[in-house]
Amino acid sequence: MFVFPAEFSDRSAGKLNWKFKKEKEGIKVYTRDIEGSNLKELKLTMSFKKTTIKSILKLLDTAELYRDWVFKCSDSKMAEKLSDLESIAYYKFDFPWPLSDRDAYMRSVVRKDHHSGKTIITTTSVPDFKQEEEDVVRIINHYNRWEFEETSDHVIHLTYYLKTDPAGKIPDWLVNLAVDRGPTTSLSNFRKLLSN
Repeated sequence: MFVFPAEFSDRSAGKLNWKFKKEKEGIKVYTRDIEGSNLKELKLTMSFKKTTIKSILKLLDTAELYRDWVFKCSDSKMAEKLSDLESIAYYKFDFPWPLSDRDAYMRSVVRKDHHSGKTIITTTSVPDFKQEEEDVVRIINHYNRWEFEETSDHVIHLTYYLKTDPAGKIPDWLVNLAVDRGPTTSLSNFRKLLSN
């Protein structure tokens, strides 16, 4: 068991450097080891054109649409709207047989970094928000971070960080084997949905 930090930066892992893994549809994928775990951490970078930060935030704040773009998400809904910038949402994920499906409650916080000008969204798991469903495994350890930076030519660059443990009895090597498949597919779907 390991616990993700409440806050994260690209420098938080000290000497552990990112390793480039692949690029697909303009999405670059990097991985690195997580201290105290056999799992891998992800960083993905991509750009958005002909859109706005406001449109991106609106889509990210619509929990009910997550099933339309998040990989293997079979159910999603807003659990509690805490403020305009903070909310808790519920997600359920379809896992292949014989594995049990997973679910998670996630708290998202939006803020503007006045030093860098970036719009930042951090999302962390809140596993005890509501009781677990029968035959569904609760994701306990999850952290992701969206960093959006708009350039002078109105292109929005995203750096996306992800640390997650799917919980249950899945070998770490199997998790790492497909660690980037879901996030890469999700971001590709997100970009397509945003352009519609």
